[in-house]
Amino acid sequence: MKIKEASKLKKGDLVIISSNRTKTYRGLIFEIESIKPKTDMWSYRVTLKQPGFNGAFRLRDYDSRLLQRYES
Repeated sequence: MKIKEASKLKKGDLVIISSNRTKTYRGLIFEIESIKPKTDMWSYRVTLKQPGFNGAFRLRDYDSRLLQRYES
């Protein structure tokens, strides 16, 4: 996801991990739990969780460049 699109993300948005570098979670749908302010000029850092669950499984400080917005 490019930086301009990532700047429009908000808590509760659904995203897919789309990068080939992260084959473990590629294709899974996650909900954005929090977004950190931009720390560098290329990406945001987000915390992802499984949608609809309050479990402990989270991906913290994930790079927004590896995400794609989910549209059903």
